[in-house]
Amino acid sequence: MSRLSAIVRFELGRGDQARRFLGPRRPMSKPRIAVVSPFIDKRHGTERAVAECVQRLAGDYDIHVYSTRVEDLNFETITWHRIPALPGPHLFGYLWWFMANHLWRWWDQRIRGFKPAVVFSPGINCLDADVIMCTWSSRNCVNK
Repeated sequence: MSRLSAIVRFELGRGDQARRFLGPRRPMSKPRIAVVSPFIDKRHGTERAVAECVQRLAGDYDIHVYSTRVEDLNFETITWHRIPALPGPHLFGYLWWFMANHLWRWWDQRIRGFKPAVVFSPGINCLDADVIMCTWSSRNCVNK
């Protein structure tokens, strides 16, 4: 029995009363991060950076990826919420993605009780992102 637990039990009275007041003991859960990206793989620049971040953070955080396609990631350490892609012109596909990822995350939050500590997006993929990663290549902007 830890010292803090002994103090709390002493202050509240008998062990049964303390247990009723404090509730069952639960292990500390990992903070949740929701990653919102149309696709993640290691063949493209920004998506590779996101994949590397997800892999490094997966040990310390509960990572939930909202994406249409995920490649090159270990699915044992992350949770993938697959969002179906809409065939057709790119503009319609992006508008569908923008609305669908918001709907999926709203559903998980309101119905399933999933509340991430941080919503992370590599670009403009959602309106409620807490962290947005921007990548920039100076090679493309040099005057020739």
